[in-house]
Amino acid sequence: MNIKINLLPDIILQQRREAFVKKVIDFVFIGFMGLLVLVWLILQLLVASSNSSVTSITEEKQQLSEEVNSDANIAIRNEAAKIQNALDSLIALYETQSKPAELLRKLAAVVPEDVIISELSQSDEGLISVTGTSTSNEFIAQFIAGLLNTEKEFLDTEENTEGYFTGTALSQTVLGDEGVYSYNITTEFVPSFVVFDDITEGENPTGEELFEDIENDQEGAQ
Repeated sequence: MNIKINLLPDIILQQRREAFVKKVIDFVFIGFMGLLVLVWLILQLLVASSNSSVTSITEEKQQLSEEVNSDANIAIRNEAAKIQNALDSLIALYETQSKPAELLRKLAAVVPEDVIISELSQSDEGLISVTGTSTSNEFIAQFIAGLLNTEKEFLDTEENTEGYFTGTALSQTVLGDEGVYSYNITTEFVPSFVVFDDITEGENPTGEELFEDIENDQEGAQ
């Protein structure tokens, strides 16, 4: 007895499966290629946009550079520099000329008639040394009190337009021949064109109090 098996349906089914798999592979490949093309196009657009932005920025920079370096702006800057130099020169001249004049004027206003100033010097740090003679320690004390009061008057004045002496101290006083006292006073002068925000108020000693201190110091030294 002969048995025949028809394998044709299995072959057809296998072929259909292979065809389906091929279609799926082709679809995936085409989709992948399409995605690559899309990404490439996006990158090209980004590159083009970046190049355009760089070009625009470069052009704006060039335009600004041309405007800044234009003849009109250069002339304005040169004129401003001349004005600033002239202003600096005036300020320097004012500081150089007015400070000594104001210092001497304020000094002459407080020195008693019986006090003689023989030497006046100033260090690089601004410390002023006043040396001279007087017939009495009382007049020297009045001189010191006058210097101290210039700062008090400054503090009591709302507009604060006057220069003043600060840090005034008696370095020494020595009784010499014929009853003449030699003295040395140190102080600093703040001219009227300098503005200070950190000044504190305080009471200064009177001439009588200073005179007593000087007399006590001399008695202690003896």
